[in-house]
Amino acid sequence: MTPSREEPSTDAASTEGPNLGFVLPSARRIPRRRLATIGLIALCVLAIAFALGYLPRRGKRAALQASAESAQRALPRIEVVAPKVGASDRALELPGAVRPLQETVLFARASGYVRAWRVDIGDKVKKGEILAEIETPELDQELSQAQAQLLQTRASLLQAKANRDLAKANLARAKRLAPSGIVSKADLDQSEAQAQVGEANVSVADANVAAQQANIRRLNQLKDFAKVTAPFAGTITQRMVEVGYFSQKVRAQYDCTDRRVRRLSVWLHAGHMGEGKVIYADDTPHEWEAVEVGTLNESLWKIACK
Repeated sequence: MTPSREEPSTDAASTEGPNLGFVLPSARRIPRRRLATIGLIALCVLAIAFALGYLPRRGKRAALQASAESAQRALPRIEVVAPKVGASDRALELPGAVRPLQETVLFARASGYVRAWRVDIGDKVKKGEILAEIETPELDQELSQAQAQLLQTRASLLQAKANRDLAKANLARAKRLAPSGIVSKADLDQSEAQAQVGEANVSVADANVAAQQANIRRLNQLKDFAKVTAPFAGTITQRMVEVGYFSQKVRAQYDCTDRRVRRLSVWLHAGHMGEGKVIYADDTPHEWEAVEVGTLNESLWKIACK
């Protein structure tokens, strides 16, 4: 006979769960007071961590802002170093161009021949120094004619004054004789008209004298332009005239987009309007230059481009 073994039923095992060899205690509920205490402790820990992390950073930020504001209000500190010439065994060559601070081209307002040229290229001149002298025979003739016309107008003024004085004397005589009937009313009116005409003729003659004097002053000013002077102190860089020069022919190229001009060639002639013997010729194109406002180049640029 074999001993019998009791097998646990499958239904009981499925309901009671696996057999761990010991009995688990039953779960207890955590009291609410303990939960509140734990939460309060965690909140205090977070507050302490926030204070330890944020407050130092806030202090540093305030200190940095105060330092920046004080730096802006303070005077700048500049370190000054006196330059010294240092020795170097290497030479550095760089491309460049030397341009003057002030540059101008001189033109003579008086028309005539170049009588003398006082300076040349490379000479240093002072302000007001005479550069060239121009012979102005036509201007001299106009000045002589104006002086003669001034003498003529002065003589006309003397004649007008004499006629005026005569007319006034005749008018005074007519006024004395008119009450006695020796001089008629018509003769008296005529004498008054002649006296007024004589006064007007004096005014006209006086105005003619003033006009001739103004014309002589104008010609004398043009005569002063026969001496070309330096407008400022500097160095002569170009000379485009020769002794005997009277007129010139210039070929120029104008840039209408960039408002520039450059001279292509120039010829100096001994006659009017580019005629006569060629005294000087230069066919070398020059560099481009900006057209300055109020100059002759601006007027020519407007003609060429507009």
